[in-house]
Amino acid sequence: QALIYRHMFAFIDSMCLKTIIELGIPDIIHKHGQPITLSELVSILHVPPARVGHVQSLMHYLSHHRFFESVRIHEKEAYALTAASELLVKSCELSLAPMIEFVLDPTLSNSFHQLKKWVYEKDLTLFDISLGSHLWDFLNKNPALNKSFNEAMASDSQMMNLALRDCNWVFQGLEFIVDVGGG
Repeated sequence: QALIYRHMFAFIDSMCLKTIIELGIPDIIHKHGQPITLSELVSILHVPPARVGHVQSLMHYLSHHRFFESVRIHEKEAYALTAASELLVKSCELSLAPMIEFVLDPTLSNSFHQLKKWVYEKDLTLFDISLGSHLWDFLNKNPALNKSFNEAMASDSQMMNLALRDCNWVFQGLEFIVDVGGG
């Protein structure tokens, strides 16, 4: 039962990540230069007083999952970035925010509601079924989503470059490396 419930509600984690990126919370904390109190955060976000509790719940939830660190400043709870949330700061060179924005765009993420149909459809990809064309054709016809895709791939490449930076020995003897993809 726990395994089923964990997977059934796993989308909430993704949506919370998407929400803090849309709100710019990692960037706000980064620009603040130190942990930020809830009152400072909601003031910057212009959150109506009746909705402050929602932001607090979101921050507690993501602190519990180690995306933020809850600390005390002058007897008040404040939130600091963690190694994970530092990767969500858009203004930093290494940022996975564009990847999250692309992958969780409803146009694409809703495609996964078509998995049952995909199982039965001969020679069609999931995106053929949900978008009406191959992903590459769809992106070519939708400039905003194509831009988002390219930004996502660039952010992912930055992370892969960092991971492979000290692995020259893996590539010894190779004349060519080809990254087969789109964009």
